[in-house]
Amino acid sequence: MSKKLFAFAVLSISLFTSQCKSTVDLKKALVKNEDLFARCMPHLVVPCDGCTVMSCNVGHDDYNYVLHSSFQSTGELAEAVDEVVTFFKDQDAVFYWWVMEDDQPTDIEQVLLDKGFVYDESSYAMFLDLANYEPAEHSGLEIYRIESPDLFRDFCDAKYECGISEHVFSQVFQSGAILTLPEQKNIEWYVGFVGGVPVTTSALAFDGDIVGVYHVATRHGYQRQGLATQMMHFLCQKAKRDGCSFVVLSSTGGAARLYEKIGFEHLFEYKEYCLLEHWVE
Repeated sequence: MSKKLFAFAVLSISLFTSQCKSTVDLKKALVKNEDLFARCMPHLVVPCDGCTVMSCNVGHDDYNYVLHSSFQSTGELAEAVDEVVTFFKDQDAVFYWWVMEDDQPTDIEQVLLDKGFVYDESSYAMFLDLANYEPAEHSGLEIYRIESPDLFRDFCDAKYECGISEHVFSQVFQSGAILTLPEQKNIEWYVGFVGGVPVTTSALAFDGDIVGVYHVATRHGYQRQGLATQMMHFLCQKAKRDGCSFVVLSSTGGAARLYEKIGFEHLFEYKEYCLLEHWVE
């Protein structure tokens, strides 16, 4: 997952015309899809009552995070925060605690602040109703599904040149482990070429009539040329051909504008908190 995946100020969204899915349905579908994709990365799901703790044994915050908090009391939450902090400190790993609008208890943000966390940034869950999607050409970008070791090496080459750290690259991608996990049957990985150079990456995670988009990134030196937009149109057209009804994704503010131009709408916002000692302004 190339950089920050997901903060939640709810926007009012009516029932959707084609499939009549409610906002609640889509929220649940997006969270379920994120869980599905997370388990397709070489994460360790750490047992913790009341929340989901993902650890990739890599000292990078994009691959270590806590989400879906559901505690009965502030006291239970406070104890869990202490346990999680100790767990990641023992690994010498940076991590984020994601706060979503339905997390419990309602004072979770204050508890995190009291425990030494700081707000880092907001991300946005977004959706596209494929019934209303208007396809666009993706000429100039040759896109291939990764089904061979050679194409996977091209994917890794592009991923590395997109700016991922060398340590994360070697631990998460270079080994090829992500392609051999059983859960990969629901995942399709893609790489796009310009003039024979692998320049863009992406992945689709299928779950019923919902498909999630991940790892959209563009190689340095090829950015701001519309390549990510071309890749997104390719993915949306692929999802529609495969009979999907909705595309979901999570995005930071800057990239969200790209998705809005394609037709994506905001579903909710979630906030990312990290320990003060790991925060970079």
